[in-house]
Amino acid sequence: MPPTLTELGIDRLTVDDRIALAVAIWDSLPVPQLLPPERQRHLEDRLSEHRRDPSNIIHWAEVAAEADERWGT
Repeated sequence: MPPTLTELGIDRLTVDDRIALAVAIWDSLPVPQLLPPERQRHLEDRLSEHRRDPSNIIHWAEVAAEADERWGT
């Protein structure tokens, strides 16, 4: 069984210190890899391209219209 707040002395910390501790614990957890590495790289490349030329975009209305035409909703 894991140690209790009392055993660790956390119950004696201020609210601000408890919050800081909770954030530190949260930040120490590993981040799950939600995308395969090649998909992640592709998205990072696309984001870099957008940052280089933010005017090179396709408006959502165009994307939605093409999706409707292609797959019909």
